[in-house]
Amino acid sequence: MLRRSERSFLATATRRHASVLATADADGAISAMLAPHMLSFASGGCETGGAEATRLLAASFADLDASVLELTGHYKDASRLVLMHETSVVAAAVVHVHVEHGAIEVPIFAAAKAWRRQGYGTTLLALLRAFGRQLSLATLIVSATDESRAFWLKRGLHTVHFCKPAEKGAVRALGRAGLLRCFANSHLMATSLALDDGAVPGGGAEAEAGGSSAANARWFELIESLERLGAEPASGLPARRAAAALGYVDLQLLKGLEGANFWLRADGTREALVYAHDEHLPLDCRLIAS
Repeated sequence: MLRRSERSFLATATRRHASVLATADADGAISAMLAPHMLSFASGGCETGGAEATRLLAASFADLDASVLELTGHYKDASRLVLMHETSVVAAAVVHVHVEHGAIEVPIFAAAKAWRRQGYGTTLLALLRAFGRQLSLATLIVSATDESRAFWLKRGLHTVHFCKPAEKGAVRALGRAGLLRCFANSHLMATSLALDDGAVPGGGAEAEAGGSSAANARWFELIESLERLGAEPASGLPARRAAAALGYVDLQLLKGLEGANFWLRADGTREALVYAHDEHLPLDCRLIAS
């Protein structure tokens, strides 16, 4: 049993953690967009999402400071943002809003293994972008592992060295203020939250000016991610299996060059490919044999 003082402290901490992100969906518009897909989100302290979210976040980095999970110490003003499909946690993040620096920092971001490659991580990222714009923030900063870097690059984030001056300046300002930390074996990546005329259908200048499409433009990534949600990933074969299925033999696997190049007929038989004299290229057989 918690003492009254402990319960009071926990309640105060929970309200503090939830308050900033909760205001981003004060009118419930974002929640209404998620509901038809049986999705919802919760934001708050270290208890948000329960043990399921804690396990998911803890597995995102091999060497993780406990304070980022418990939202203590350096992360005492951060919060958890959890995306749920019905009652299952599908993705979660630790979010640190730096209002005075116009930035939203995401030290941990993870999608549940059973729900990966279905768009739920992209949807959580779209939520973060939407919240950032609702709070008039300019920059999104994340800590990326080597494994997750491709995910972030595909979605427009870059390592600091390759960021535009504004995002680079935001990262450096947070660093100088002692507000930014990077975990072992991770990389800081960032992007602008400003609306791009070319990327937003019907958005851009009108949206920035508060036109009729302003609301939709602020969360256009969320609209797009929800439309694609749950789509099966493109199926395919690894390179070697694909080659075998097509009857292709890698030159490097041959002891000699006889019949190495061929046409594959419709019936599956091979026809040797004959090159004209001027089509031949110099070839070092010793390299192939090795």
